Amino acid sequence: MKPQFQHKVVTSVMLWFENFFLSKAEAYTIETGKFTYYEDTALPANFKAFGSQFKQTVYDSSITGAYIPSGVYINNVFSGFNNSTLIFDNSNARIIASGVSSTANITGKFSPKEIDIYFTNDTEENVILNVQEQLNQSVANAHEFYTPYEQKLPAIYISNQSMQNKPFAFGGMNETITKTTAVILTNQAYELDCILSVFADSYNENIPICEFESEPLNQFGALKTGYYSYNDIKKNYKEHIFVKNVNSSKMSDRVRPNLLKQLYIGFIDFELSVYRYRV
Repeated sequence: MKPQFQHKVVTSVMLWFENFFLSKAEAYTIETGKFTYYEDTALPANFKAFGSQFKQTVYDSSITGAYIPSGVYINNVFSGFNNSTLIFDNSNARIIASGVSSTANITGKFSPKEIDIYFTNDTEENVILNVQEQLNQSVANAHEFYTPYEQKLPAIYISNQSMQNKPFAFGGMNETITKTTAVILTNQAYELDCILSVFADSYNENIPICEFESEPLNQFGALKTGYYSYNDIKKNYKEHIFVKNVNSSKMSDRVRPNLLKQLYIGFIDFELSVYRYRV
């Protein structure tokens, strides 16, 4: 089954959202840390996983000031990433390695995101209802690593809520309206206000429509080509999605259930428009 326009929208919005936020808010740190071995049965048998105290990392070279690693130190000897035997998983801030002992001393420098960004098919309500499990996971900084594939807070959850075609011009041109929502879960009012403020200013932005294959990470969370710059790839695309409207809001203290009193919750609703012919 070949990718459809909806797939392009999801890819384009996710790449733009991450770049826009990291560029405007500088929401990342630079860390040097140790990677600790743990078992991951989902990996091929010849690979071992070495986790860190963080989850998602910055891999976009167009983010000024972020550190994009090219390798790590294994027993004090530098080894470069190669996507075959030594892999940096940006989605889980971990090393995936073949031919390395589980007792190896692996250290490296990288830039964790201060706010992780996820795409979800869940509704806003389900994201919030499932937050208790994520709250439990968010205390993992007291440990040496996060377990495989778990998510952590603070985080932004993005979902496409609907897509509608409206007749626009003779000849079959439509205006395609996509409604996209971001649910924000943080433990600080400052973080929530920062995110809402950044994206309030995204009104009237133009988002390049990227091909589905433009997703820079492979199945292991590593850069497919070893290098990625959003500012470079967006130059290759001439069609754009227009940010027609942006509305942001917060969940008040009175509305939040007692379970969530330790969190600050916000919402950003995007109305995205593009003029196109149906294929």
